[in-house]
Amino acid sequence: MTMHEMRRTYAMNDLDKKDVSVDPIIQFDRWFGEAKSAERPDWLEVNAMTLSTSSSTGDVTSRIVLLKQVDQGEFVFYTNYDSIKGKQLAENPKAALCFFWPHLERQVRIEGLIRKTDREEAVRYFHSRPRESQIGALSSKQSRELQTREELQSRMEELARKYESTEIP
Repeated sequence: MTMHEMRRTYAMNDLDKKDVSVDPIIQFDRWFGEAKSAERPDWLEVNAMTLSTSSSTGDVTSRIVLLKQVDQGEFVFYTNYDSIKGKQLAENPKAALCFFWPHLERQVRIEGLIRKTDREEAVRYFHSRPRESQIGALSSKQSRELQTREELQSRMEELARKYESTEIP
């Protein structure tokens, strides 16, 4: 089968206006709950979303990030401010999110302004991550090319030793 011939017929869920909440956050919560509770493959993270950002010159990039919370209509995710997405958001605080739930044959698009969470909340989230994940985040020079994999592994080992018995900053 060629790429041109690849096509599924999507007929699982009809969408009728009478079944949709006028409040988009209530509707998102409903569909997110369905995505979590429906039978799905083990690999599918229902909180995974495509984040699209653009620079002030219009260069657009997309990547997958994880939704961590919906708080008073705001979709919360965390990122390294020195990454490409972090820098683009600093230049142009507009973004688009897209959730794709193939097991429901449904997607949700969200567009709007981005703002940073307060530092205390970001630090609290960072320390809620597994220790190895914290070391990995601290070791990584986000969005920068590595010369060798050993470079990253060496940095991770160095930081693991440095913060062996103390909180990781």
